[in-house]
Amino acid sequence: MRIGGMNLSGVPLLPVLAAMVAGELCALSLPDLIVWFAAACLVLCVAGILSRRYFAAVMAAFGCVGVMAMWIATPYVNPYLGMEGRYSGRVTEVVARPLSQRFVFEAYRCNGSYGKQEYAGKTVVYLGSPLPVVEKGDVVVVDGMMLEAFESPKPGGWSMEHFVRRRGISGRMKVWEDDVAVVAPASGRYAVIDKMRRKFSDAVFYSGVSSSAASVLDALLLGNVQDLDEGLRDSFAKAGLSHVLALSGAHVGVIALMVSILFFPLRMAGRRKWGMACVVVCLWFYALLTGGSPSVVRAVIMATVVSVAGMSERNYNPMNSLCAAAVLILLFDPLAVIAPGFQLSFLAVAGILMFAPLLTWGRGFVRTITQWVGVSFGAVVMTAPLAAWHFHIIPFYFLLANMVVAFLLPWFMGGAVVLLIFNLTPVPAGWLCRALDVIYGVMTDASSVVSGLPGAYVEGLDFSVWSLPAWYAVVLSGWVALKTRRIAYIAACGMLALFATGVTILL
Repeated sequence: MRIGGMNLSGVPLLPVLAAMVAGELCALSLPDLIVWFAAACLVLCVAGILSRRYFAAVMAAFGCVGVMAMWIATPYVNPYLGMEGRYSGRVTEVVARPLSQRFVFEAYRCNGSYGKQEYAGKTVVYLGSPLPVVEKGDVVVVDGMMLEAFESPKPGGWSMEHFVRRRGISGRMKVWEDDVAVVAPASGRYAVIDKMRRKFSDAVFYSGVSSSAASVLDALLLGNVQDLDEGLRDSFAKAGLSHVLALSGAHVGVIALMVSILFFPLRMAGRRKWGMACVVVCLWFYALLTGGSPSVVRAVIMATVVSVAGMSERNYNPMNSLCAAAVLILLFDPLAVIAPGFQLSFLAVAGILMFAPLLTWGRGFVRTITQWVGVSFGAVVMTAPLAAWHFHIIPFYFLLANMVVAFLLPWFMGGAVVLLIFNLTPVPAGWLCRALDVIYGVMTDASSVVSGLPGAYVEGLDFSVWSLPAWYAVVLSGWVALKTRRIAYIAACGMLALFATGVTILL
């Protein structure tokens, strides 16, 4: 298969991924027709096999896999809506605030005791008190009324619909301190992982860097974003740097580099494959430590595929590895297809793989600069339409900010890891704390300066989701034009841009 003179035979999993996503979206959009979608896919698969159209058969089969995966992940129909009662279950997610808490647990209806009875589905609980302290993995008992999973927002208000659908939540409860009891603390893998994560987080905050720099490092290394300053988030968003504060492949790449250095003696001893295997094991441990974030899991799966290919001494296609990671994530977590984090991280890496090689040229320092530009441009241009639809803002000077931050980010994260190691030894590390604070200051100053420039961003954007295909047609045609350098494709890109603008305005 060729697009714009580009051979896509090296990316066989791309159409497979497309078929699987189509199946999941159809099942999610029209849940009452899931059985019919699955039956249609099976019929098409059999018809393709009988007619020896094996490509069509494979597409239909993976479309069916997507439909069935989404059917399994569809939120349970809660039979206790509108009913007062006692519910118990294990907590799977917690967000703690100074005066309140929000947690999700697998709710079971209790009948006069703490014993589990009939399953009531995943339930989100809004606790209007900081006590009792609820942690992930705890077994809790909650007394209250089971409500609809989310309530309709007021005009201009924030809707929890996406949060509820993404997590497969089927009920909601609003309770106070006396209505919640922790009957069993976290145990097993929940307790071990959370304890380790808290220790790492505490080590970051007590490392000697400033509190503001520590909160950013906590987000970059562990994904703990609750302590980030809202002003900092706003400044980074307006400068086109929101992706820096969210765990992604770039952050995993820095961790992989640090771990590779740690196991470099194995390579020197001629045990290259052992070293690669140790790096993969450490990255999977890091994925668990960060709570299994889809962007981190995707990056680790990609690293695993690349490492396996390297150990087997086979060639690999990075784009195909990305598609493999997406297929695996969507197979085990179908609702990730509607998660902005998964969507944007996948598109960002795809954009880097597509545009960075085309924009990289020269030698030495010039090549390094053009490579930074290519990576930043590819990531932002590929995510801009979807990010504008999700967050209603689009930055224009993203290249300026990203060139500075993309250069400093590895030093900032790598220096923090070295600092944590130094703090375990008698080696004085005050100089490293000061260096990290300086780097943090330069990053925040860059975002403030860029976001404060005239015309740096446009916010308040609100357009139909049906405009997105038109804008991504513009991006893809631009990539083809850049790849082929043909006037016809450049003209097509311009015409598609006008068409996308018109569609956005009309819809």
